[in-house]
Amino acid sequence: MLYGVFPNPLILHDLRAENPDIIHLHGIGHLGNDFIALLLKRKLILLSGHGGGMFYRPDRPWYHWAGWKLYCELIAKKTVQRIYKIIVLTPYEIPFWISLGVPQSKIDVIPWGIPNDCFLDHNGAGYRKEHRINGPMLLFVGSLVPGKGAQWLVKAMPEILQEFPDVYAVICGPDLGYKRQLVTMAVRLRITEKIMFTDFLPRKKLLKAYAACDIFVMPSDIEGFGLSIAQAIAFGKPVVACRVGGVPYLVKDGVNGFLIPQRDFRRLADRIKLLLGTEGLRRQFGERGKMLSEIYSWNTVAQKHENLSSCA
Repeated sequence: MLYGVFPNPLILHDLRAENPDIIHLHGIGHLGNDFIALLLKRKLILLSGHGGGMFYRPDRPWYHWAGWKLYCELIAKKTVQRIYKIIVLTPYEIPFWISLGVPQSKIDVIPWGIPNDCFLDHNGAGYRKEHRINGPMLLFVGSLVPGKGAQWLVKAMPEILQEFPDVYAVICGPDLGYKRQLVTMAVRLRITEKIMFTDFLPRKKLLKAYAACDIFVMPSDIEGFGLSIAQAIAFGKPVVACRVGGVPYLVKDGVNGFLIPQRDFRRLADRIKLLLGTEGLRRQFGERGKMLSEIYSWNTVAQKHENLSSCA
């Protein structure tokens, strides 16, 4: 499996020396992958897009979009002609690949797998006790960048607290330069005692955080898949997320969670308050989500990859 941003002649040399039957490339927009696909013309090549095409959008600066369009026309359309199968995370990505000239018969939908430890019992009560969380707990898991949307949860908190003053929001994820702005926002809104920033959590603690929460919140601007959402539904948690990218394939509105418009923190607060005030609905959404999550188990996903490789 290869994920190359820039061409590396040494990788090409190693591939020729090892002479693999199948080469599995990861990501679109990486010249290293294009380099391999175009030069190794007699190899069976799989490519996992990881939602890459959807991250280059017209709402970005014109030079980003222009550069992406140029890359697609001059390079990507030639690369995909050499690919045996394209693997996408959700059907949302399929139109992008078709626009590059890939026939739908060459596209397979295989989501990311949920680690098996998400289906085990974890000590959520211990996490609450350790962090002195005595009321309902909202959980966000993602990198602290504007696109992941933690700021919308922070902005929604004052409205939520008016009706549910004992609620806590736990924001987990590595700081990629945005945490200071989030903390400043919380200070300005006078809700610092009700928000906890954990930064990056080791796996065992993260699993306990999932187990401890009452509602999982992911108000991101764009998601190719939403692995943290998939993990939350495996824990049987109701989800409130934005109707973007591949998210609607994980969260069915009114079935295992709620979908809201992007950047609408008032709607976010409204949906969270509805769940906080209706324990039966939270339980119902959680149970339905847990059943849906079985298709994302690593055993199921690994079998799909194995079947695809055996047909190559």
